[in-house]
Amino acid sequence: MKCLIGVAAASMVISIAACAGGAGNYSQPEALNSFYVEGALGYANTGWSDIMGDSVGSNSSPIDMAYTKNANGGFAWGADIGYNLRPWLAVELGVLQLPTTDMSYTMSGQELGSGSVKSCAFYLAGKLTEMVTDNFALFGKAGVNYENTVVDDALGVSSGSDTYGLVTNHNYGPFFAAGVGYKVNSNIMVNAQFARTSGKSDHTANHFSPNANVTTVGVQYTI
Repeated sequence: MKCLIGVAAASMVISIAACAGGAGNYSQPEALNSFYVEGALGYANTGWSDIMGDSVGSNSSPIDMAYTKNANGGFAWGADIGYNLRPWLAVELGVLQLPTTDMSYTMSGQELGSGSVKSCAFYLAGKLTEMVTDNFALFGKAGVNYENTVVDDALGVSSGSDTYGLVTNHNYGPFFAAGVGYKVNSNIMVNAQFARTSGKSDHTANHFSPNANVTTVGVQYTI
C-alpha cells in the first residue's frame, strides 16, 4: 500500500508539472536535457529508542535493550544523480545513508549479545523547482523509496523456533523532500533539504526500519 502511495505521489508531481505547460515560473537554473549530481551531509532522526523502546520479547521473559550509539539519530549523508526533463522538472535517483545504531541485549542481568543496525534508503523521485529570484530556488520531490535495514546476527536472539530480537528486513514506501537552493553560478547550486523516508515498524515480526527525518546541506553540480 505504501509503495502504491509513493508511485501515486510521483505521478501526481509529474502530472501537475505537465499541466503547467510552458510554466515560466518554474525556470530551473540547470540547462534542459542535462544531468546533475549532488552530495549532501546532515542529521537523520531515526527514532530507534523512542519507537522500539528499551525491551523486546514477551512480558514473562523481557529482553532489555541498551543503546550505546545513535539511539535516536546521528550523522547521515546522501548522494543522487538527476536528469532535467524540462527547465522546471527533473527525475532523480538517490540514496540516503542513515546513522548506524549500536545496541546490546541483556536478560536477568546476563548479556545475550550486542551488535549494530545499519539502514539506507534508495529512492526514485520526481522533482519540481521554482526560481523565486535569479539566485534563490524552492524545490520539492515525491516518489518511492526502498529502505534496507541490516541487523547483526547477534541481535537476532532466538529461543527454539521463536526470534525475540531484531532481524534484517527491507521495505518500500513513499518518499518526500523539500528544500531551498542558492545558485552560485550556472553549474553549481548549494541547498538545504528536509526528506522523509518510509520504513516499517512491525514488532510481531521483529522488523523495524526507521521512518527517518533527514535534514541535509548539499552541493549540486550540473554536468
